[in-house]
Amino acid sequence: MKFKKKIKNKIVKKVMQVLYLLLKPFIPYIMIFLMIFFFIILIVDAIYIQFSDEEGNMSMSEEELESYCEELEESDYEVYLDGEKTDGTISSEEKKQSITAEQIYSLMLFHNITDGSEMSKELASQVSSNFKSKYYYKTSKIITETKKTDEQR
Repeated sequence: MKFKKKIKNKIVKKVMQVLYLLLKPFIPYIMIFLMIFFFIILIVDAIYIQFSDEEGNMSMSEEELESYCEELEESDYEVYLDGEKTDGTISSEEKKQSITAEQIYSLMLFHNITDGSEMSKELASQVSSNFKSKYYYKTSKIITETKKTDEQR
């Protein structure tokens, strides 16, 4: 019985030494990963506390807020033609440059954390109107010139 225990302890000790030798070069990376993971969990927890009441319930439906931000994203630009506001549409390339729902949501989160503003549709409207994309177009006459040589006359 004693002999089996002694053999088992030696085997466990050798396995631990081999594992240590294999993992030794990766220990700093593992520690960095664990620290980053810890800080991400800490940040998520802090953000969740901002949105919840004392019982841990969300003060506003996140899906409702996201859908409202997406609605604002689609209509949150102004088109000006020769200095006058029009009801024109923009191209898909210009649409990519407009404020997105994620940006509206993150700016609302910034306002909520810094000055304690309530996460609401009013705050979303205020943020999106402050960062509304504006496109200015100017019509111009295109003049083409052709060069005539002596042979063409």
